[in-house]
Amino acid sequence: MKKTNENVDKELLGEALFLGSFADVPSMPTECSEVCFIGRSNSGKSTLLSAMMKNSSLVKISKQPGSTRTVNFFQKNNLYLVDLPGYGYAKTNFANRDTLSKILDDYLTRRLNIKTAFLLLDCNRDLKETEEYVIDLMKKRHIPLVLVLTKIDRLNQGELAKLKKKIQNDFEGKFFQIFAISGRERKNISELVNYIKSLGG
Repeated sequence: MKKTNENVDKELLGEALFLGSFADVPSMPTECSEVCFIGRSNSGKSTLLSAMMKNSSLVKISKQPGSTRTVNFFQKNNLYLVDLPGYGYAKTNFANRDTLSKILDDYLTRRLNIKTAFLLLDCNRDLKETEEYVIDLMKKRHIPLVLVLTKIDRLNQGELAKLKKKIQNDFEGKFFQIFAISGRERKNISELVNYIKSLGG
């Protein structure tokens, strides 16, 4: 059955307002609580945000992963959606390409308004030291961390179930919730949208 525009709209966050790109924590807006999206440069953060928004053209998807060096703020109702710079891309100039950039690390350690953090992971990759650093940091700051497995269109149901079970066993209690989505094919996007709406978006 073909989806109507009305049904598709219900699966989206709706239209969001782009507030700007910020290069340091003190310059960032502070009026609302926020949710942030963390992940490697090719994890699909911008693709996911684009898939969730009705005015998806606001989200700039770079053709070269790792090129974003600022923190992008969007507002939906009383909630900020924060697109953080990716990390771990081989062509970056970081001394260690798996080390978080300064702006990303400053945001995660100093930002006071984070309500929930979403850690995006390509379903074909394993969690590494950088992700474990983020996991431990969010735990220390008592910020709920949600794992979002991306690009699940590349796995069959059996492979996805096996991956989720492994993550649950290896990281028991460290993730508040786990979602498995495909931004490109819009799989399970509505589940994540509904979760974000429950946070105030």
